[in-house]
Amino acid sequence: MQANAAAEESARIAAESEAAVTQSAFEAQIIAITAEAVALAGTAQSEEASLSNATATGEAVMQQTVAAERAVEQNRVTSTAVAATATANFENAVATATQGARASATATNSGSSGTTQPTVTPDQAALSLDAQLKAFVREEDNMPMLFISGGPFLMGASGELSNLDEQPPHEVIVPSFYLDKFEVSIQQYADFLNRQGGNRGMCAGFDCVKTQVDTAMGEPAQQFWLFEPRPGSGSFPITWVSWYGADAYCHSIGRRLPTETEWEYAAKGLDGRLYPWGNTPPVPNENAMFGYQLRDFQRGFKPVDALPAGVSPFGIFGMAGGAAEWVSDWYQADYYNTQSTSSLPNDNNASGENSVRGGSWLDPATELRVSNRGHLPPAVQTVDDTVYAGVGFRCAQDANN
Repeated sequence: MQANAAAEESARIAAESEAAVTQSAFEAQIIAITAEAVALAGTAQSEEASLSNATATGEAVMQQTVAAERAVEQNRVTSTAVAATATANFENAVATATQGARASATATNSGSSGTTQPTVTPDQAALSLDAQLKAFVREEDNMPMLFISGGPFLMGASGELSNLDEQPPHEVIVPSFYLDKFEVSIQQYADFLNRQGGNRGMCAGFDCVKTQVDTAMGEPAQQFWLFEPRPGSGSFPITWVSWYGADAYCHSIGRRLPTETEWEYAAKGLDGRLYPWGNTPPVPNENAMFGYQLRDFQRGFKPVDALPAGVSPFGIFGMAGGAAEWVSDWYQADYYNTQSTSSLPNDNNASGENSVRGGSWLDPATELRVSNRGHLPPAVQTVDDTVYAGVGFRCAQDANN
């Protein structure tokens, strides 16, 4: 009997402790929500001192949370920069050896002209090395930009996996250019909205973004003075962004969206691969994020610098799955039938839609092929605007700029 009584007493104490912990957690959640509600509504001070204290505490908690998130983000950026410096130092040493090898592999054919003729065609490894050696970090938003060496490549696809708008394959000559190593993040886009003072500004009178830049104080459409990503999401790629919002961001920092040709070249490289990493099918959470449902939003994204197994031949992250990406071109289903070798963007706006490349976290594996072409209206105004839930972007610039 004494043993039973002791056991019952222990169970009672444990239950009370668990209830106390649960109650504390619930109260903390309410305090945070109260602070958010007060910030949104702009209400006056509470008549009751207890509610005022709770609100002040909640605001402090929210400010600490945002500050902590920014500190984590800054530490991540700093760590990435340190690692990039170490990598660059190593690659400089490799480059010296590589350049020596290239020089010895080049034959001198003087003939009547007396000029030097290379006998070795640049391979993908050499171009990948150049991409890293000539890279720089953009001052405006701390984005690394990689150098993409230009040249001819086979754009489009044929075969049973390809769609009609990917056919026929045709050679295109691409000038050298720079491309963002990562997709633009939620934090970077929130900073852009704060710089322009709202969710329209430079976006041709349309909303720049739908709801992805969720703030600690409410939805973007409800405020125009401060945009903050929710804690933990700042390093994820921005999505729900309109073409106008993507274009405005790039132009605000003196860059532009990549052309459809540039995008495919950076993702495909010289060997005509199916996916940025090669010809093997994508593996979830290893080299791409794909195949999720809208309800899986919390699991469908990773930071923009995640999944190194999925990088393109030039070292570009996130070109398959996660966030699909706007390019500068207007979409035209039969555009490849022109067999044009120009890399200029298509300016025929008859379709009323812009091209989207790369596939998203909501798409099946077949949509992640580097030659696959998506398309959407440039403004987020459709009845089913959830189609924009997986659309983001990155920026480019001319090599001589």
